[in-house]
Amino acid sequence: MYNKFDYPELLISERKATNINSMVRLFRPKQWIKNIFVFLALLFSGNIIELSHVVNSCIGLILFCLISSSVYILNDLLDINADRIHPIKKFRPLASGAVSKVQALVLLIILCPISLVLSFWFNYNFAAVISVYFILNVLYTIKLKKIVIVDIMVISTGFVLRVISGYIVINEEISLWILLCIFFLTMFLGLNKRKQEIHTLNSNAKEHRKILNEYSVELINQILPIVASCSIIFYSFYTFQVSKNIWMVLTIPSVIYGMLRYQYLSLKSNVGENPEIVLVNDIPFIVNFVLLVFIAITIKFIKALPFAFS
Repeated sequence: MYNKFDYPELLISERKATNINSMVRLFRPKQWIKNIFVFLALLFSGNIIELSHVVNSCIGLILFCLISSSVYILNDLLDINADRIHPIKKFRPLASGAVSKVQALVLLIILCPISLVLSFWFNYNFAAVISVYFILNVLYTIKLKKIVIVDIMVISTGFVLRVISGYIVINEEISLWILLCIFFLTMFLGLNKRKQEIHTLNSNAKEHRKILNEYSVELINQILPIVASCSIIFYSFYTFQVSKNIWMVLTIPSVIYGMLRYQYLSLKSNVGENPEIVLVNDIPFIVNFVLLVFIAITIKFIKALPFAFS
């Protein structure tokens, strides 16, 4: 049995592999799942089987993954000291020292321009949206995240921009009701995240995020029912007034269940700080989401109905 310490070349190879893995984690690929909001336009437009629309939506998704990773790297560079006192974020590549500041800066300088150039090459209107997204997140990282309530609204606006970009790449008319629904839905997620951060950090909350000093569990618990209700109401307006088929009302129960299930898991399993965990690990939530997509697609294919609501 050989000892790897007797073979310096093996140690060098291991270190390189570890460093590459850390750089990949710096992109936060697990959070790319947030960019599936680009596909909402494809789902609700009823053109989900049109190949050109699917391809354009996939390209939009990839470009949003690249630009969002640029934002994550920038955020980690600026928040490195705060992340080091967080029980979970201290293991991030920069906070843990697995990736140096110079390496992260080089990646940012390469990744961000590539994302923007490819976006302009793909679609000018899409590029405009993705540029606004990047600028908004830079402002968020520097200043806006320090303003109570505004910080959550900025995050929600980022998701709205994802949805808008999805409509742009398939050249479909944008639904205001869907945008309002997404805005309040993501505010719901963001507030749950703030509440979980308060629970997780306890007395260190202010040191990690000064803005957490402005929040309280009581305040968040009062706001959550408002934003959750707004999200459901605006989605219902969409199904009644904008969707091309009244049978879209059948998707409302799935939307309500998804929000209630997420709220349940936030309280029961403390997953509020990482919404992506719910999206990929909770079986009932995944089944409900698949059912929602199935119902929406099936309804779009129904050409003739035995009767209609007046």
